[in-house]
Amino acid sequence: MKIGVWSFYSNLFTKNKIFKLASSGLGDDDLYGLNKLSDFCIQNKVDLITLDMVKNFDQLDKILVFDFPLPTKVQKYKDIYKKIIKFPRRKILVLHECEVIKPNNWEKKNHENWDKILTWNDEFIDNKKYFKLNMPPRKMNIVFKKVSFASKRFSTMICSNKKIIHKKELYSERNKCINYFEKNNLNDFDLYGYGWDKYSFPSNNLILNKLNRLNNIINIFKSNKKSWKGEIVSKKDVLPYYKYNFAYENAFNISGYILEKILDSFIYECVPIYLGAKNIQDHIPRNTFIDKRDFDSYETLYKYLKNLSEEDHKNYIKNIKKFLNSKEFYPFSVENYVSTIFSVIK
Repeated sequence: MKIGVWSFYSNLFTKNKIFKLASSGLGDDDLYGLNKLSDFCIQNKVDLITLDMVKNFDQLDKILVFDFPLPTKVQKYKDIYKKIIKFPRRKILVLHECEVIKPNNWEKKNHENWDKILTWNDEFIDNKKYFKLNMPPRKMNIVFKKVSFASKRFSTMICSNKKIIHKKELYSERNKCINYFEKNNLNDFDLYGYGWDKYSFPSNNLILNKLNRLNNIINIFKSNKKSWKGEIVSKKDVLPYYKYNFAYENAFNISGYILEKILDSFIYECVPIYLGAKNIQDHIPRNTFIDKRDFDSYETLYKYLKNLSEEDHKNYIKNIKKFLNSKEFYPFSVENYVSTIFSVIK
C-alpha cells in the first residue's frame, strides 16, 4: 500500500524529510509522532511518500494530510492541493490546530472532500467520519536533571511573542500574566521564548502582519520585558528548575483542545497552571494541575501558589506520575497516536 502524505506546512513535507526530522523547529520533538508512524508503516509494509515526490497520483492508494493544506503562496503547492481534492480514492485529514491559528481547519465546507477526519475536537467526534486523536504525542523517556523543591525557582512561562485578533485567543492572557508579575512580583517569574525583544503585530491581519517583517518599525515599538531570560533550545533546560509553569494553550473554551504544554510540564515535574480546553478535567485528572479559572485575579492566584507547601507540591507530582503511568494517559501516548492513524489508513 502506498500513502501520499502532505501538510499545511508544505515546506516541511518535501522529499520525505518529514519522517526523519526530530523537530520542525516549533517545539521539542514535535515530529516524534510522525517519526514513529513512519517506523510502524515500514514494519507493516505501508509506503509513506510526500506528495512532491509523486509524479502520478494514480499510483497512490490513499492520501493523508495534516491540517487543511491552504492557504499557500507557492503555485506548485497549489497544484498539489488541486490534485488532492480530485483524488478519487480515500483521503484522510488530520486537524491539529484550532480555529484561532488555522481557521480553514474548521470551515465545514473544507471537510466535504475528505473521507475521514482525525481531531482532538470532542464536539465533532462521531466515530464515522470524525475520529478522536490527541496530539502531538510526547517522548516520555527523557533523561533530565532532577532538582529539589528548595532549589527550584518559583514560576515560568515558555512561549513566543505573538498576537492574534480573535475572541478565543490566549496570547493576550499570557501578556496579562507577564505584566502582573513584572509589576508586582518580578523575582518570582521568568519568561522564555522567541521574539520578546521585538514588538509583535497581529499575525492574522494581512496588513499588520507585514509590519512584523519591518525591523525599523518593530524596533520603534520594541518590547521590553524585564522577566525575559531569552530563547531556549529545549524545555528540559528550563522546566525542571521551576515549581510552576503557566501552561496556556493558544486558545480557550474549546472542547478537547489539549496540546503539548501541560504534558511537557508533567514530563519535567513542574506543576502546570493550566488555561485552555473547557473540558480539561474530562481528559486529565483535576489533581494534577492548577486550573487558572479557579482564580478571579493573578493576585489571588499568586497568594494561593505562595501558600502551597513542599508537601503540596510533592502531592501534585505524585498525582502527575500516577496519571502518566495509568491507562487514562493512553489517549495521549504515541502508541495511541500511531495506532489510531494506522487503523484509519488501513
